[in-house]
Amino acid sequence: MGTENGHIAEMQSFLRRNGPGSRKAFIYGTSQHNQRIESWWGIFRKECAQFWITFFGKIKNDGHFTGDFIDKNLMRYFFLDIIRNEMNDVVKTWNSHRIRKSERSAVYGRPIVLYHAPLLNDTQDYSLPLNKIELLACADECDFTEGYCDEDIKDLADIIMRENNWRKSTDPYEAATIYLQMRNIIRQNKKYLSYCRKFLVNLTFVLLI
Repeated sequence: MGTENGHIAEMQSFLRRNGPGSRKAFIYGTSQHNQRIESWWGIFRKECAQFWITFFGKIKNDGHFTGDFIDKNLMRYFFLDIIRNEMNDVVKTWNSHRIRKSERSAVYGRPIVLYHAPLLNDTQDYSLPLNKIELLACADECDFTEGYCDEDIKDLADIIMRENNWRKSTDPYEAATIYLQMRNIIRQNKKYLSYCRKFLVNLTFVLLI
């Protein structure tokens, strides 16, 4: 079971701990036994993930990513927002697509409508009211918008962007071009490289304490 699923299991159990009935909030099992989620992962890979797997694989194979502290954080700095936006677009498209009527399933229509307006499909809303404080506590655990890139590397990258009059791009290939240029500047410029090394020494000292 993946790490993310473990978090979801804990949240579902937490939110349902005082709910009616004895039905478990989370069922453990292999993903192969869940055809719906397997189908979704296939669609997600085709529509989004495969491009990034190939894209980052080429950058690594070409020798432009070593997996060290600098490369990881520069990758996050340039690409994470692009990936998040693309993933959100995939989710919106999926939630708006039409499920065709089938003899094997009584559920059809658009997922977003089925979820928010179940009465339109002659069914009821089976959701239960939640404690807002508990819901916010779970939401805080899912907030990954802060701290995705090391602050010192981010500050350094911002400085280099301003010095070269560069702007972040939403196009992966343009972002990759700037990533390669900034990576070379940092690794070839002793001033910037010493900045990074000084930070790494301080970080190691803090971890040892």
